[in-house]
Amino acid sequence: MAGLYECGNEPPEGPSEHTHPPNREEAEAEIVKQGLKRKAAEHPERRPAQVLHIDLGHVPSGVLALLPERSNLNKAVRSERQRHLPPNPTALNNLP
Repeated sequence: MAGLYECGNEPPEGPSEHTHPPNREEAEAEIVKQGLKRKAAEHPERRPAQVLHIDLGHVPSGVLALLPERSNLNKAVRSERQRHLPPNPTALNNLP
């Protein structure tokens, strides 16, 4: 099988059998997803819908077709945003 080698041996040198051209739209979709997460972390005051509206307006339709569904993008943005917010207090005496 191409790409497999026994444990302890070095990988084969030279070109691989991976010959199809790169899918640039898939790569761009991944860059857009990472950018959305970065924006959510940088601007936690923005709602996820705002982040998506602002950043997806310039994305070509071919790339949009390869992105996850809007609800999944919302969830990813919300998750990333939440990671950078302080935790909610667990008791009243923890409130400022």
